[in-house]
Amino acid sequence: MTVFERITESPEVLGKFLACLPVVEGPWDDKFHEQFCAGCAAKNCDTCPHTAERNNPGWWLTLETDGGHAEKYAVIVTYHNGARTGAVVEAESSAGAWTKALTIFDPQIVAAVEVSQILTPERGAAK
Repeated sequence: MTVFERITESPEVLGKFLACLPVVEGPWDDKFHEQFCAGCAAKNCDTCPHTAERNNPGWWLTLETDGGHAEKYAVIVTYHNGARTGAVVEAESSAGAWTKALTIFDPQIVAAVEVSQILTPERGAAK
């Protein structure tokens, strides 16, 4: 049996493997925020009613795919003190890139966020 065969034996095994990877954020986090956080009125995430799905790639593996794919976005963040920083994020839409940016950077100290899709020749940019 190969390592690939072992970790893809079932969604549960693959989910456990993905959960062990030392990543800051995975695609399961984006889907969690999109599905549960967007309309949530809770003021404190420590009392989240969706803890079973939170940070859980196993939950994400059970979702039906919508056929979409992630695009790359350049994010420029301006802080209240005038300092600026940038990042490249992957998301399915510019709204998703905004959401991801505000999970990466502390919204309490952010004054402005600029999001622009990064176009490459295979994504529709001029050659």
